[in-house]
Amino acid sequence: MLVKDILQTLNLGSSVAEHDDALEAYFIETDTFDALVEDRRDTIAGDKGTGKTALYRILQKRYPTLLDDVEVLAGFNPAGAPVFQRLTEGEPFEEGQYVTIWKAYVLSLVGNWVLQINEGAFTDKMEELDDLLERTGLSSADDSPGTVFSQIVNLVRRLMNPKGVEVSATITPDGLPIVTPRVEFGDGNDHDLVRHDDALRLLNDVLEEVGYSVWVVLDRLDEAFQGFPESEVPALRALLRTYLDLSEFDRLTLKLFVRKDLFRRIIEGGFVNLTHVNARKVEIVWDEEDLFNLLCRRLRENVEFIGAMGLSQDAANETIFDAVFPRQVDQGSRRPTTWNWMLARIRDGNGITPPSGSSCKFWGDHAARTFPA
Repeated sequence: MLVKDILQTLNLGSSVAEHDDALEAYFIETDTFDALVEDRRDTIAGDKGTGKTALYRILQKRYPTLLDDVEVLAGFNPAGAPVFQRLTEGEPFEEGQYVTIWKAYVLSLVGNWVLQINEGAFTDKMEELDDLLERTGLSSADDSPGTVFSQIVNLVRRLMNPKGVEVSATITPDGLPIVTPRVEFGDGNDHDLVRHDDALRLLNDVLEEVGYSVWVVLDRLDEAFQGFPESEVPALRALLRTYLDLSEFDRLTLKLFVRKDLFRRIIEGGFVNLTHVNARKVEIVWDEEDLFNLLCRRLRENVEFIGAMGLSQDAANETIFDAVFPRQVDQGSRRPTTWNWMLARIRDGNGITPPSGSSCKFWGDHAARTFPA
């Protein structure tokens, strides 16, 4: 077989984790992944391309066998326009009002989910929760993140812009987006005031009854507010406040996947109880050994390629690498090895060497240029 034909069988993965069908095969369970599934960390911070989305995808796929009595709910839409972009529409809210939106979202997302899986067998507390969601306008037959979040934002916009009013109306940091029935809204429904803590405590009690804890995972936060700094900081500071407030409830947890630079912007100028957030935060760090292992795993998954090279599937990483790449790109006693040469060229301006799709494409292209004849 010609070298060209061998190389055409080589696939080092997609440049986007969401589109990489072979991700699970070469996923490496790093310390960050262990800290997440062992529930030692809640905020996963990493630079672009360090694998936040890959971590979520593997968590979502493996949690039934890794976690006991825990349900992982995606609080975001993995594809398409980020659902949280709805918060950039219209005039920005106050930080406290964003807290109300986030808490209403958790209540509605998890509440509708638990009621749907127990439909026809409601306990007294489930009946109470069902009634609460109906009265507050947070009940939904579709518990997908896009539907639930859009419904809440639409409700809030109506509350902020009533058709007819006899008293002032707004959403408050102390309660869900529900106001006095003396206000007429565009949907023609009346609403009461319900405090966040009371509603979330009821939800926690229902989860206690069914014997489940729920992790709500939020990702793509950087994409949602791109180009809208006036909404980004207060909305995401409110999300951190919501995360801290939810620590009161042992059955409800937010798992936040966020870029490190975005996290720094959120806390700039100080943040109350930041030590509590940092105590449960981990940053994704890839060392050279992990990256080398990742590349060799991706090579090993190309069964046809490995066979054409005359290698066995259980060959050592170094054996596989040396069979594909020359010892050096630029010859000379002071020139770096090929591996160090590669690392230098995928390292970003902050000195980070991410295992992104673009890095793997670079590795693949380099193999095509330097493959031994």
